[in-house]
Amino acid sequence: MRTPTDAKRWTNLAASLLIILAGGTVYAFGAYSEALKRKLHLTQAQLELAALCGNLGNYLGTAGFFYDRYGAVASAKFGATLIGLGYGLQWLLCVYFESGDHAIEFLCVFCFVWGHGSGYLDCAAIGSGVRAFPRRRGAVVGLLKSFYGLASSLIILGAAPWLSGVNFIVALAVFAGGLPLLALCKFEDVADRAPESDSIDNVAAGVLSSLSMRVVAFALVALFIAVLRVVRPPSALGFNVAFTLVIAVGLAWIVRAAARGHKREDGLFENREDEDEEEDEPTPTTPEHDSRPCATLGSPSYWLLLLAILPGTGMGLMTINNLGQIISARGGQASTQRAATAVVSVANGLGRLGCGALADRIVQRGRPRAVLLVAADLMGALAMFLFFVSGTSVPMALIAAAVSGAAYGAIWTLIPTLAADLFGRKHFGANYALILPAVSLAAVLFSTLLAPAIYARHADDDGCAGAACFGTTFLATAAACGGGAVMALLLGVRSRKRYAIAEPPESLLAAARAGETVV
Repeated sequence: MRTPTDAKRWTNLAASLLIILAGGTVYAFGAYSEALKRKLHLTQAQLELAALCGNLGNYLGTAGFFYDRYGAVASAKFGATLIGLGYGLQWLLCVYFESGDHAIEFLCVFCFVWGHGSGYLDCAAIGSGVRAFPRRRGAVVGLLKSFYGLASSLIILGAAPWLSGVNFIVALAVFAGGLPLLALCKFEDVADRAPESDSIDNVAAGVLSSLSMRVVAFALVALFIAVLRVVRPPSALGFNVAFTLVIAVGLAWIVRAAARGHKREDGLFENREDEDEEEDEPTPTTPEHDSRPCATLGSPSYWLLLLAILPGTGMGLMTINNLGQIISARGGQASTQRAATAVVSVANGLGRLGCGALADRIVQRGRPRAVLLVAADLMGALAMFLFFVSGTSVPMALIAAAVSGAAYGAIWTLIPTLAADLFGRKHFGANYALILPAVSLAAVLFSTLLAPAIYARHADDDGCAGAACFGTTFLATAAACGGGAVMALLLGVRSRKRYAIAEPPESLLAAARAGETVV
């Protein structure tokens, strides 16, 4: 029996895509960080400090508790206000303050504000998706997180030709502050949805899979545009207009399809009404339990999860925050730096999307979702090794950046889904919030302490050039990701019973073989 909430969850999903897209603009920092550094006369250490403040604001964790208390709509409104204000003040600082003894202090505060706003937007969208699609949380979180990862490439490809340097921040302020307010026209709070029957669930999975394919196609087009701008930078107005229109039309294509998902679901459901129940996919037997935050803190699974995600997220943040300098040290120009940011963003989005789909398939086969976390950490180690052996080669660095983006994106899909698996949906916001400080710690260790220290050792007054600028950083991060994979493996072993698949009793199997109807 279909319920009146079926249509609403799809329009909510479409609105969530726009909300989380605005939050993902924080990954565009690498596209204008070099211009920010020159405009405000910052050192590399000061630039890293500003990036850290943005990360701390994003992963502080208060958004989760706010979400549990006030709901998704209030979280989205508050997040949109903060992120738009943070970007706007950052631009004003660059235009009117320019330089001075206190420029870095103001910049850090403004970066913290837009980072904190992103956290509220992320929690509003993810929390709504987890509650509306309880048995397809992997696919939904992967879809939403893919938009979070793609956001920086879309805004770079769509706005960078028109607004360069620090003026690019204006586009970020308008885009990130205005888009959630537009989405709120169709966004509302939803209660925890009871799991559907296998037939309805499989139909919803078909719709989500179709949406994912659209996102993949859109991401590949964005990647093609990014590469084209590196190989043959277009100067003609017509090219810039065409690229911007492609991005806008592609975005509308996906969001509209999500909003009309219930109609496609209805059509698919009608075609499946006569299917036998035995064709349904198996589901985990272990009932979902709800763990209060205090109990979560006392769980060994919680600490294993933190240790597993810490090096992988640190690897991703170190790459994203330092990508401009990594490419610059290899002789890459500003256009190449922007393209590299777009490549990482696309890979980030595809990693989140692919991991979401795989995560649900793994669970349906009775295997722990943490298996994918092992793979993601190992991919992160591989990316760092590729960076190290690439020397001064820009193309090899772009390949390494793509691998690191995919690994980082996969981890971000796994964090909320594992939180819901291990600790339940009732206190999802709070439990999700307890995990995020580990990401802040990762940013401090890898992006703020390790990378700048190695960079400064080889830099002079004109900056740093050559493979040695980040060489030791890459090796140390690769080793850390290997350790994270071990922690993820232990988590998978500990949680494997939670994903056990129900086997039908022998009496039912015998009756089915005999063609009898069992009541």
